[in-house]
Amino acid sequence: MYQTITKTLLVLAAIPSLWVTSNSHADGSGGYLMTSPLPSGAGASSEIVLDPAALSITLAPDATGGVVLSVVNANHAELPLNWEEAAAGTQAVIIDQVYESGASVVSDFFVTNERGVYSADDIDLLGDATIESFYFQGFVRSGSALTDVADTISLYIFADDNGKPSGHPEEETNSALFSLDIAVLDPAIDTTDNDILIDVVAAQGSPISLPAGKYWVSVFPSVNSAYNQGDDWLWRTTEPNNETNGFNIDPSNLFGNGNDWTNLASIAGINASQAGLNYSISTMQTCGASWFSVSPTSGTVAINNNQNVTVMVDATGLVPGVYSAAVCIDSDDTTTPRAVVPLILTVAESNDLIFADGFE
Repeated sequence: MYQTITKTLLVLAAIPSLWVTSNSHADGSGGYLMTSPLPSGAGASSEIVLDPAALSITLAPDATGGVVLSVVNANHAELPLNWEEAAAGTQAVIIDQVYESGASVVSDFFVTNERGVYSADDIDLLGDATIESFYFQGFVRSGSALTDVADTISLYIFADDNGKPSGHPEEETNSALFSLDIAVLDPAIDTTDNDILIDVVAAQGSPISLPAGKYWVSVFPSVNSAYNQGDDWLWRTTEPNNETNGFNIDPSNLFGNGNDWTNLASIAGINASQAGLNYSISTMQTCGASWFSVSPTSGTVAINNNQNVTVMVDATGLVPGVYSAAVCIDSDDTTTPRAVVPLILTVAESNDLIFADGFE
């Protein structure tokens, strides 16, 4: 069985009718309504978008060809975007669903209650990946340090089941493709500012290898108190990169809201446009390859404008088969300093090229 990654987010409610809490006030029955937006990063910035999100080309052996990549400075950016191709051989963040603003949802297992409430978000891998670390932004509602309220942090990865996770952390038959429980004080964990950084290689001695596909990732601490004691860790929501929102599940019906996966956008207090969960996944996937080049290699893009870049691919000397690489663009976008687009080259025999062009 291959390993995969599921992202779990726990949603806290202090009374059965609420799934999301608000850090601004308590409701009349003493429950928390944790839906207030969290502040976005300060300061003006450019904002890079690479279009399309993935590149592919099919060539005959020894042939050359090109595809176009558009470097966009988003229409709500505040500064011009300066960019350049990243140095070949450097590491790339393969998926980066950045937190900008939004609400927050609890992601915890409550030791006293011996149960938890979990949420998950999807990860789309357009090519095979070797994942070395995960980073999730969040905070402890009470203001305590995560290391003072929890003993372990867990990471789960599930397969996709028609647009939702194929399982959950409390099921008797563990369907997770990958799971990892790490002591919160382990050197493989960094909880600075109550964010969670997990070094998978340091934790288990090897990265997680995943084939292309859709997965669901979940992360949660085991909090040494009951669900209504205020020491829960909250995961920050954000705008999803794709059209798939995060989900949550209450498998033990802790809050009386049922035990099936629920779309975060349907939860009161979660803005439908910010129903994703932030995360960053890094890998030793190498930027650049000997068989492609980028022209131009740098530029400046005005606000709400774009610059087309030609990615030239050369199949000289390559035997028929599928080759993958990463086109990496560095910029002065402070939230995404390195943007990555996967590039898939298929070197096909002549017969394969005929069928690829639509001939029977």
